[in-house]
Amino acid sequence: MADAKIKLVVLNENTLGYIQPELPNYVQHLHASVLRGAYQSSPSLIGSTDKVRLASENDFSEYRVHFGSFGNKDEYEFAESVGKMLTFDEAINIVLEKRAVENAKYR
Repeated sequence: MADAKIKLVVLNENTLGYIQPELPNYVQHLHASVLRGAYQSSPSLIGSTDKVRLASENDFSEYRVHFGSFGNKDEYEFAESVGKMLTFDEAINIVLEKRAVENAKYR
């Protein structure tokens, strides 16, 4: 536990926060967006229906929180980057390509 890192996270796509190693079931808030649906104050107990993902530097920009010293990889765990959002057509094409590859295996 001595070398466990603080996780920088996004909770339910409406709250930027962090999870301390000694309190793994709680998200401490850095910024909660009421416009995105946040309704709790810090800390939040992570429930079975909550969605938690590692935050990226881009998330800090989105929530208007300075990334600065949070970029210290010795102390914090965070996502290196956020995947590109796909359009509906791009997503469908990926699915269709995967199906074609799978179907080709059985011919």
